[in-house]
Amino acid sequence: MKKTVDFDKLDLSMKLDRGRGKTQPLYKQIQNHLKEQIKGGKIPVGSHLPSISEMVKRWNVDYQTINMALERLGEAGYLRRQPGRGKGPVVLRTMQHEHTIMFIRPNNDSLSLEITEGILKFTLEKGVEFIIQEAMNSDESYVHMLSHTIPNVEGIIVLPDEKPEYYKAVKDVLASGKKIVFVDRFLENIPVSSVTLDHKGGAFQATKHLLTRHGQPVYCFGLRPYSSSKARYEGWACAMREYHFIDVESYIIKDPTIDNCFSDDAQRDIDASTKIAYNFLSKSDSSRFSIFCPTGFEVVGIYQAADKLNLKIGRDVHVVGFGDHPLCRNLHTPLTSVLQKSEQVGYEAAHLLLMELNGLVSSPVKGMLPAQLQIHESSGIPLTAGGKSTSQFTYESRRQMSLAST
Repeated sequence: MKKTVDFDKLDLSMKLDRGRGKTQPLYKQIQNHLKEQIKGGKIPVGSHLPSISEMVKRWNVDYQTINMALERLGEAGYLRRQPGRGKGPVVLRTMQHEHTIMFIRPNNDSLSLEITEGILKFTLEKGVEFIIQEAMNSDESYVHMLSHTIPNVEGIIVLPDEKPEYYKAVKDVLASGKKIVFVDRFLENIPVSSVTLDHKGGAFQATKHLLTRHGQPVYCFGLRPYSSSKARYEGWACAMREYHFIDVESYIIKDPTIDNCFSDDAQRDIDASTKIAYNFLSKSDSSRFSIFCPTGFEVVGIYQAADKLNLKIGRDVHVVGFGDHPLCRNLHTPLTSVLQKSEQVGYEAAHLLLMELNGLVSSPVKGMLPAQLQIHESSGIPLTAGGKSTSQFTYESRRQMSLAST
């Protein structure tokens, strides 16, 4: 017969913080308090906790507060809820760090750090041991860490690069029996689960927004050699073709005379992007432009080039970016941008990896979070003529624009 834990034997010395400025909600305080007592052995395995009504009375909180605390403990495997009125949950054997997972962080950019935050949040909730390794922006270090993983690590979250050495390292890890989940992007033809943003859908939304608002071709600026960037290119190209701008390659802004290798030096990227954007804007016969920038900080180059040419963002140059970073709202003309939920992507990648480790995934899963366009002033206001939108272009006007751009 299971024994109900005597409330008087529970450590109730913790006083709930009920102030307006409390750092944690009441349910979280109770959840953490009970978890520590279970992990510390003060609440024996197999025993019943007091009923919810008893805990409501003793802690002087409402039913929902206790119920949420117990639900979270159940999800983390600390207890099992009992059916029937008045029955307290059964305390299970604690599984401290049943699994150990690792994230090799390529560098300390905002994307990697936000992904780390999401993974950390999940592992703290589920009691999974989490190890972070820093590659310090070195491909050699990243591949070495991936090829020589810590022995007790069972699963790895990987932000991959499409280079041969990454493919080989991933295949070697899989051959060793360890699990991998790709995050933010993936490697083609590798049977591994992944969690990404809907990059293609986000780019399609962004491009279509400019096409319908201004009725002119949308140029693409700042592609990178990653699967995420390729997906954004595909979304942009799909929207362009839908509006009968067929020769999409002629609408990619690039300048082979300027070295822009898209390094991890933000200022170097901005300087190169400014030169490329300046050359494009200054040499074009058009007085109005629509530009989609599928990368991060290179969009600053468009702003700086426009400023040098006395072109106004949102009036002469309509711009949409990707990422919805704080930068987007701090530019002199707030940037319309696709919201990139990197923290949530990290959280879901950790969740998927844990499911793989627990044998709940039989074949690779390609998870995608929906993209959402955040509209600000940089994409401009729709132009009208005679009360009708000028975005309704004829095929001939599109053809003339295409010829003018070549």
